[in-house]
Amino acid sequence: KITTEILKTTIEPLKITTETLKTTIEPLKITTEILKITIEPLKITAEILKTTIVPLKFTTETLKTTIETLYMTVGTLKITIEILKIQTEVIKTYGYQLRKGRTNTKHKKKNYETIPIQTLGIRSTQMKTSKPLTAIALEKKMRSPKDSIRQERSTERSERTGYNNEVQESVQHSVTKMKFYV
Repeated sequence: KITTEILKTTIEPLKITTETLKTTIEPLKITTEILKITIEPLKITAEILKTTIVPLKFTTETLKTTIETLYMTVGTLKITIEILKIQTEVIKTYGYQLRKGRTNTKHKKKNYETIPIQTLGIRSTQMKTSKPLTAIALEKKMRSPKDSIRQERSTERSERTGYNNEVQESVQHSVTKMKFYV
């Protein structure tokens, strides 16, 4: 009896503690349920985000590559424009492309050799001058009677080689016209 009494006294407080525990655990259960409810949609959104972010990554990559190629093409364009600018500057000042010639050993004087703009389709003999010719002087030289002989020769050459003479003539004509507008 004494022991049961002692037990009763010990068990009773325990009952109280379990009761209090119950009251504390119950709300916790509810909160975990709420948490579950809130976390589930989050999981779904994370999944959606993953699916949307991955294609976005791809698009940014492709954009990067396209931008890179664009930069490259712009770069090459810039370079070609620069070269063209230099060429036009030379043509503006001299009317033809200049090249430093060999030194004459007798007079110890530098000769300047001029090269007509072959890239534009002009075919003429290379002229050696100590001074660079002006555009007008070059124009006169190009219109000389020798030109017709030169033209005949080039026609013969084109007939042999199969080079389209009409194209050359049109280019030559456009270049002659250009000289006034440069």
